[in-house]
Amino acid sequence: MSGIITGPHFKAYFDYPGPIALGTMVAILEVGAFATSIAAGRVGDLNGRRGTLFAGAVVFTIGGAIQTFATGFWSMIVGRLVSGFGVGLLSTIVPIYQSEISPPNHRGALACMEFTGNIIGYSTSVWTDYFCSFLESDLSWRIPLFVQCLIGLILAMGSLVMPESPRWLIDTDKDTEGMRVLADLHGGSLTNPIAVAEFREIKEKVQEERDSGEVRSYHSMWKKYQRRVLLAMSSQAFAQLNGINVISYYARMSSASSPNRD
Repeated sequence: MSGIITGPHFKAYFDYPGPIALGTMVAILEVGAFATSIAAGRVGDLNGRRGTLFAGAVVFTIGGAIQTFATGFWSMIVGRLVSGFGVGLLSTIVPIYQSEISPPNHRGALACMEFTGNIIGYSTSVWTDYFCSFLESDLSWRIPLFVQCLIGLILAMGSLVMPESPRWLIDTDKDTEGMRVLADLHGGSLTNPIAVAEFREIKEKVQEERDSGEVRSYHSMWKKYQRRVLLAMSSQAFAQLNGINVISYYARMSSASSPNRD
């Protein structure tokens, strides 16, 4: 949005929105993301990790389509909100899926790859905004918004061919399917000792949780993993509180309004 909201055709189409209108367009996505991120854990337990990935990608794509073909301020708000719903599902379920589908020694690298991908995606979006800024029509802002639909569709289609989380399969008593996924992740043999050991470990952990009778909730997670939750929350909070979103969304607006200096 950083390169879009400062474009002359965007501003003219939306009747030169003021700071409150622009801020609402930008921030409403985060409101939608917050709502679904809270519900994503429960949705992932009911619908599976892969199913939630697919749902999040589809919702994000629908939101992007609404933004692309927006006819006014309120349709843009709806599109941003819907996209936020998809972002909330994806931002919560992706780390869960990564941790459950990968061996322990690969999880750190995968987490780094995810955030590296975020940076590459943001950089690509900025360059897309820049190239489209040379278009003398509403396509200068509609094309960048449409690109996110293509990315969402790629993710949705990719989720259809990805394996389901073995942890979720075993947790829902689909042991055979869970063992098959673990075997595929370790070369394809059902007798692979590493795959068998991982299956037994997951099965024992699932049974242990059931025997404890503990209800899955944010309250129980906080009681049991307070230190881990604090570490995760603080790292995410400080990553945002350094002002990076303000810079990424409004940097171009600030530079555009500053006087030229020789």
